[in-house]
Amino acid sequence: MITEILKDRGFTLKKKTSQEYSCPCPFCGGTDRFIIWPGEDKAHCIRGCGWKGDDIQLLRDLDGMSFEEAARATEKEHKIKGHANKKSSIKKDKGENPVIKYPYVDEDGQTLFTVCKQNNPKKFWQEGPKGEKKIAGIRQVLYRLPEVVEYSYAILCEGEKDAENCRALKFISTTLPGGAKTEKELVNLQKKYKILDPLAGKKVYIFADNDEPGEESALAVARQIYGKAKEVKIIRFDELEEGADVSDFILLHDDPKEKLLEKMAAAPIWTPPKKFFSIDDILDLPREDHLPIIEKGIFPWNSHILIAGESGVGKSLLRLELAIHLAVGWDWKGFHVPKARNVCIFQWENSERTEQGRLKRMMKGLNIERGALGNRLTIANREDQYDLTLKRDRERLRQAVKESGAEVVIYDCLSNLHSGKENDNVQMRDILDVLSNINACLKTSCVLIHHFGKPGENITATSYRIRGASSITDWPYTVIAITRKPHEEKEIRKIEFTKVRDGAMPKPFLVERNPDTFIHRYIEENTIVPPQVVREILEEDLGCIVDNQSTFIKTIMERRKCSDRTAKLAIRKAVEMRQILETQGKNARSKGYRIPIENRHYNDWGNEKAIS
Repeated sequence: MITEILKDRGFTLKKKTSQEYSCPCPFCGGTDRFIIWPGEDKAHCIRGCGWKGDDIQLLRDLDGMSFEEAARATEKEHKIKGHANKKSSIKKDKGENPVIKYPYVDEDGQTLFTVCKQNNPKKFWQEGPKGEKKIAGIRQVLYRLPEVVEYSYAILCEGEKDAENCRALKFISTTLPGGAKTEKELVNLQKKYKILDPLAGKKVYIFADNDEPGEESALAVARQIYGKAKEVKIIRFDELEEGADVSDFILLHDDPKEKLLEKMAAAPIWTPPKKFFSIDDILDLPREDHLPIIEKGIFPWNSHILIAGESGVGKSLLRLELAIHLAVGWDWKGFHVPKARNVCIFQWENSERTEQGRLKRMMKGLNIERGALGNRLTIANREDQYDLTLKRDRERLRQAVKESGAEVVIYDCLSNLHSGKENDNVQMRDILDVLSNINACLKTSCVLIHHFGKPGENITATSYRIRGASSITDWPYTVIAITRKPHEEKEIRKIEFTKVRDGAMPKPFLVERNPDTFIHRYIEENTIVPPQVVREILEEDLGCIVDNQSTFIKTIMERRKCSDRTAKLAIRKAVEMRQILETQGKNARSKGYRIPIENRHYNDWGNEKAIS
């Protein structure tokens, strides 16, 4: 019966599971927050007003029926006798809980229907012009229609209370019956009753409640009246807490009318997003609005990059250091950061205490005072987890990013964002496209932290060590890999760019991590293989002398797990420091090396002539 009641009132039920359906809440709107279990004859608004009940309670709250009337309507008269012996749990109205009535009239002021509201318990229902409960087929109109018709502008609120509060400030204000509407609901109202036609030719200011249904409803109205109204503006109250509206804004200010006028004047004229851009549109994009996050194509505006490395290499430290530099607007590792950004970190692997300790040490190392960052760097509550294989969590994450106000979002890490298979190209692309879509809709940029897979015998290139499907490395604009470099005393990491879609590929470089501040300092490559180590390798592995440079380079690479370039630089530095001497090789074109006589450990030293 509960599903029939909803269907009779025009609600479309969506099947979620074999035993569960959803639809907009009849009392507070939304999209799919009203969950129905037909087998149990129960329903619950899970993300809105919290209404709970069965078909009898639904009729009582929707139509103002008594228990007996609702029981007979649902053919459950057997419950009446038992109910009569129970003490009602609902407080009877003795003047403490009055019914507030908002009449909706036509152009001539004749009442068409009345919206009735009570607050304890929270109830909404509509009555006909003579108080009748059934209003099916009655024309639906804007609230205070004659005033809307008369004036050249109108403010569209999300409820009668908001409209009346604005009207008290001498504004011409109205609302839609039932509050926030989905696109489908609004299209049906417009098609059947032409409910928005009175707004044609007027300046319309849409006051959006600061929540998801409010934003969706505001955009739905804007799309329906664009091109018909003289001008459309959406006024948002996103400086207030979630769920706040214009009434909350009015209560907050001593001069609410002036503040509202300022917001209305400052709001841009709304135009629908373009489906297509001409070449001139692209060429005319204002650069100051789309400055890169990091220049040289490393991190373009509205893009996504990937930072990958093996477990325990320090990816979380690197992303925190990067976040601080972006929030302050400081250059990072020699790459220019054009301006400070609002940054939000979503991470699930470290406790808040761990993040606190790292943040304190880094700020001390960078000489940043407490409060200098303001609200430009925030960290999301890790209790809020998201599985992007689920549709509801995709929307939850989008809403969370929007609420953060971030320009740059850092996700640490990919494995915490899904329950799928990382080797499945289709699944991974589907999940990563969610992050791309959040960027596209909210004009954000993001950094995604990811892991290396286990090293394989035939896998030597860093780019092939990134774990999972190829779609993971295909997705980002830039891929940055961080790997360990062996050293007896220092924590040294190699930063390597394996992909830069929008710029030249920077050369790999080394950084040394300060164990006290966790800050990464750029260092020269020869630090990996100090001159004294080159001498030791020549002495211990090659018997103090070698007449083949390639043999020497190969030996250093094997011992120190370094690149060919690093080995060559180390040899050159060792020669400059006179730890080793360069000699004639096997032939005139080759080089050899030996330990200087003052450093030799052997008595049978050769008579090779030193070149330098």
